[in-house]
Amino acid sequence: SGPGDNFAIIYNVTAGVTYYIWVCEVEGNSTGTIELYVQPPEKVVARPNDFAWTYSKVQGGTFNLTATEWNNLATRINEFRAYKGLSNYSFTTAYSGNNYMAYMYNQARTAIQGISGYGTYIPSVSSGDTVTAYMMNVLVSELNSIP
Repeated sequence: SGPGDNFAIIYNVTAGVTYYIWVCEVEGNSTGTIELYVQPPEKVVARPNDFAWTYSKVQGGTFNLTATEWNNLATRINEFRAYKGLSNYSFTTAYSGNNYMAYMYNQARTAIQGISGYGTYIPSVSSGDTVTAYMMNVLVSELNSIP
């Protein structure tokens, strides 16, 4: 998979473990020098901790959503995106006293769905729709399901 006629081996390794590589020609009988270049691995980003709401969001009931909670969720989503090698998503910052808007919820939905294979079960909302506790919990559940 390397450029030109070169081959490349990509393998996650563990520090402190010795690995051996054997190289041989499969077809033909030529001999020669084989150069092996080893590059240090890219910086490993640890999986972020699961997110949890500060105040429970109970299905069927009213719930409290603070600006700090929402901004913390946005930050955690971007931590998961970095963990998966993706760029930060640009979220609207929530401020105390301001209304929580449908487009803000959809930003979180889109950012999680942008992490390949995740977030397909997150419902979308339109302007004027009610965002329910169930929907808020689905956001968190889908985010926390990322391995």
